[in-house]
Amino acid sequence: MIDTYNQNDSKDLTEKSNYINLIDKYKAIKIIDNYKTDDKTKILRKKLRSVMNEKDQLEKKLKMFELDDEQTVREIDLLTYQKEDIEQIDIDNVDEEELNEEYKKLSVATELKKSLSEASEKISGNNFDIDNISSLLGSIDSSLQDFLDINEINSFYNRISEIEDLLNDLERDISYYNENLEYDEENFQILDNKISKIFDLKRKYGHDLKDIKNYYLNIIARISELKNIDKNRESILNNIKIFNKDIEELSNRLHDIRIEKSKDLEERVNQNIRELNIENGLFKVDIKKSGKINETGFDIVDFLIRTNKGEELKSLDSTASGGEISRIMLAFKTIYSDFDDVDTLIFDEIDQGISGRTAQVVAEKIETISKRRQVIVISHLPQISSFADNHILIYKQDDENKTISSAENINGEKRIKEIARLIGGVNITETTYKSAKEMIDMANEKKGAING
Repeated sequence: MIDTYNQNDSKDLTEKSNYINLIDKYKAIKIIDNYKTDDKTKILRKKLRSVMNEKDQLEKKLKMFELDDEQTVREIDLLTYQKEDIEQIDIDNVDEEELNEEYKKLSVATELKKSLSEASEKISGNNFDIDNISSLLGSIDSSLQDFLDINEINSFYNRISEIEDLLNDLERDISYYNENLEYDEENFQILDNKISKIFDLKRKYGHDLKDIKNYYLNIIARISELKNIDKNRESILNNIKIFNKDIEELSNRLHDIRIEKSKDLEERVNQNIRELNIENGLFKVDIKKSGKINETGFDIVDFLIRTNKGEELKSLDSTASGGEISRIMLAFKTIYSDFDDVDTLIFDEIDQGISGRTAQVVAEKIETISKRRQVIVISHLPQISSFADNHILIYKQDDENKTISSAENINGEKRIKEIARLIGGVNITETTYKSAKEMIDMANEKKGAING
């Protein structure tokens, strides 16, 4: 949304790594291959990046085939063992949830049968080492036999006999239920082994059955690859050669487009820097092919500049002064404002190191940019401030305990006085006031001419 620039933040022009992107971003007037060159560059760079990624994947895969015969046999043996280990379970037809539910039921049945057997034994079992309820009641019956002529004792005896009958009925019902309770020890053991095996497979090959299945499929594929290792190695090498050819072709096409773009950019930058009072300046884009290709191709881009007659072209990042860098950057901003998607440009005191006529032409150039973008300029030069459509005065006032910064929209008489202050300092004279008014009037005339 916003692009901020000041003299201490000129990375676009002082870092060579940015130059290639500036060239590729540039929209040239010429047409190549029925594409606007910037669109073609974007398409080619995207394709180059894709092809290089595919090549990288192949090179990684090729390393997996860098095995001698002994290593190949050893890996096949290991993978075959893992394959057979997983095949002990029919993964495609295992419903783990259903398996656990069935196991739970059988586990309960086992415990229930055990509990029922213990209950039956305690009621009337044949284990003489354990006292059961029936035998205890029988001993009570025997102890009461000699006293049955006593009515109360006879009543006790009859009640105990009734309890014995109830217990016998209960024991028969428990035994019958237990005998008919469905339980398959063999099936339970099969389920137990299967669940244990699945747990073991998860521990070795994945967190769940899906992971194990994917691992299994990868094993199958890898075994097949290793059994045809020579053929696969040759196929990968051939594909890498094809990719290398595509990469070189794409890099050459990018190089050709950049050469065309750079010619157009050179022409426009040179026109702009002359307008910005670098009359003997010369800008040139130097593009060389390197021996190494990356995602941008094999080009190394440098921006060369000459700011005075008789000088040689040198790298922009080490030649231009602060004021010259500001104007060259302004030239770039002017050109790129035709097509970039930044809505607002903020120039923070780019007027440092310039004055007089140069400040005037900088102001005119900023006015040109403002036709296409919102421009905010922080400046102390009257030549630039006089061009403002909206003049905001920022000032500070000291309170008892702090300093307060304020901003105020100024126009009319107040604006003339502020421009006069920028011209002549604190004391505004009739001369500086008149000069300020003339400067604002002149700026308005220039703005009218620039805006048509």
